[in-house]
Amino acid sequence: MNWSTLIDAVAERSGVSRKDAHAALTAAVDIITEQLVSGASVRLHRLGTMTSRWQAPRILRKINDQQKIRLDGRYTPAFRPASRLREALANRTPQRWRDPHHQAAWQLSEALLGDLELYHEAQVPRSLVTNSTDEDVVKTCQVAFGPTWSQVVRTFEAQTPKAIRDSRNYLAAVARERWASPPT
Repeated sequence: MNWSTLIDAVAERSGVSRKDAHAALTAAVDIITEQLVSGASVRLHRLGTMTSRWQAPRILRKINDQQKIRLDGRYTPAFRPASRLREALANRTPQRWRDPHHQAAWQLSEALLGDLELYHEAQVPRSLVTNSTDEDVVKTCQVAFGPTWSQVVRTFEAQTPKAIRDSRNYLAAVARERWASPPT
């Protein structure tokens, strides 16, 4: 979203004219800037707190000739989001890793495939690529390991709840992570 579309959205949502929305947003930005320059912080309800933060002077090297240069200290803007904003962004995608069952499924997959790799190194499928589908990974592993792969799958299914198994194929994900190479 850019400045113009923000003005349009504010005008539409608040029921004021575009000119009034532009004037209100411009005034808000000017006031926030003035407060930050003066050293004050600005707390925006449900959004977060904006402050200015001192960045100490430091020495850097130029990339092209490795010559040292000194950067003076300066104030930089900082933003600490409100908990409501953090939660809204966290809910944007499923947070399965917060569930201990998902953690356990991942750890079990790591252990099972680590054992496969340790005891059957010669059979590890090196033909996997990172963009392989879960089905392709499972088929490749079944062909490479044969009945040993079937035993791994049975062990995983016996120790992992069906709801967790249905949400993600952890064995395929771990196999892809461990053994796949980037596509050429």
